[in-house]
Order: sequence, then structure tokens, then C-alpha cells
Amino acid sequence: MITPKPKPVKAVVNTGPKPILAPKPATTTLAPTTRRSSLTRPTSPTTKPPSPVAKAPTKADFDEYFAQPNIRAWGSKLVYWSGTQEKGAIDFASAHGRKTLDMLIKPMAKEWAPYMTYGPNAHYKTWEEVGAGFWGPVSSACAGIATGEVWFYAPEDKLLAQKNPKTPTFWVQSEKGLLLAKKADGIVTNIVAYQHPEGTMVREINSMTD
Repeated sequence: MITPKPKPVKAVVNTGPKPILAPKPATTTLAPTTRRSSLTRPTSPTTKPPSPVAKAPTKADFDEYFAQPNIRAWGSKLVYWSGTQEKGAIDFASAHGRKTLDMLIKPMAKEWAPYMTYGPNAHYKTWEEVGAGFWGPVSSACAGIATGEVWFYAPEDKLLAQKNPKTPTFWVQSEKGLLLAKKADGIVTNIVAYQHPEGTMVREINSMTD
């Protein structure tokens, strides 16, 4: 009688329960915000090394720049804007032979570039800082040269929001009040609101709640 050989048994090594891997944290991407929709122009943060420039421009520097005859000459053909892209506002102004603040400061774009944005390697680190240090003062300086009829260009929601004097936009906080004061003095004759993107006239602005 032939006895069958037993089959070899593989040894089972108990390695214990498999470790549970923690899920990788989700990466959050912040969508860029439209410029001038808040008290700072929310340009994208910069990670470029800071430019070797000496000193941030001040309100006095902006006033001096806008006092130049070739810049001041546009005082009666100004378009202020909020809540849309810069290109849309520039296209609208250009189509009517007018200028926006951004168009007027273009000759200084290289010199002032380090102060127009924010980020860890920029002069200003946050939106609040770049707004208080650059866009707020330069907006006020631009409003300071306004004469005649000035225009405000914005989408429907911003046309509604600007009726609230507390709305945190440069138009409401840095420009509108100055323009209304100049209107009361007869320097500015009209402040007219136009709606983006149609470019249609909506109404005249006669108070901070208009």
C-alpha cells in the first residue's frame, strides 16, 4: 500500500492589520476676485521677488502726478468703475473718448508696479495694505481732478450696492463722496451711472444713497 505524501503547508505570517492611510488634504484654490470689488483692488498675489525701488508713492505723489496739465486735461472725461474687469471698463471709456484711472496712470505702470499688488514678496502683503497704501489714495487723487460730467460704470449688482454708503468699494469710499462735494461746488456738473455690459445710461447720482 502506497501512502501519499502530505502536501507542504505554507506558513502564514500574521503581519497584523494593514495601516489605514489618512486621506491627502484637499487643495483649496481661491478664485481671483474682480478688481475694485472691495476696498482693495484684488489683483492676484505676487510671488516674484520685490523690485529694487526706494519708496512707496504717497497721496502727495499721486496728487502731484494728477496735477500735470496733460493728465488734468482729462478731468472732464473720466469714467470711474467697479465690479467688472479692467479691460471692460477701458473698452467702454475708449469707445466714448474718455479715460479711466488705470489708463491715466499707465505711464507710471513700471515705477508703481511693485505697489499695485500684494503678496509675500511684494511691498504690500495683504489686500488691505495695498488698498490703503495705493489704490485708495490714487483713486482719491483721480477724483480730485474731476470736472464737468463724470461717469460711473458698473454691473447691475454694483449699481445697487453703491447706494449703501458703507459698501466697501473704492468708488463708494474714495471717489463718490469727493465727486458729490465737487458737484455741490459746481465743479462737477453731473455724475451719471452706466450699466455694464450694455453701456446703457441708468440714472444720475445726486447723493451717497443714489
